Amino acid sequence: MTLGNNFFTEKGETIKHYLIKMIIYKLLRNEAHEVYVECQVGEGIADVFDKTTGIVYEVQNTMGKALIQEKFQKYMKSVSCNDVKIIPLAIFPDLKMPNLIKLLGEFIV
Repeated sequence: MTLGNNFFTEKGETIKHYLIKMIIYKLLRNEAHEVYVECQVGEGIADVFDKTTGIVYEVQNTMGKALIQEKFQKYMKSVSCNDVKIIPLAIFPDLKMPNLIKLLGEFIV
């Protein structure tokens, strides 16, 4: 597993996707978790990896069953990964910060 914080956006990644990742990072860091962004976990690159709990947070535009299974299998090949949480961008209709933080709080462990 390669750990490191890479605060960059991938080609085609929306501002909304990027902001959601950064809010997840900040919420977990506020809880004193060891957190990494865009790092290798198993055979995949995780949007956010909470090393404290072993949870990968994957922010996605699409929620196809095959995609979820593929990502889960890639990440679970790491002994450090305990779970994968897929966060659908569709649940965030706007970028108003209080709304984002409240909705994301439901995913954070």
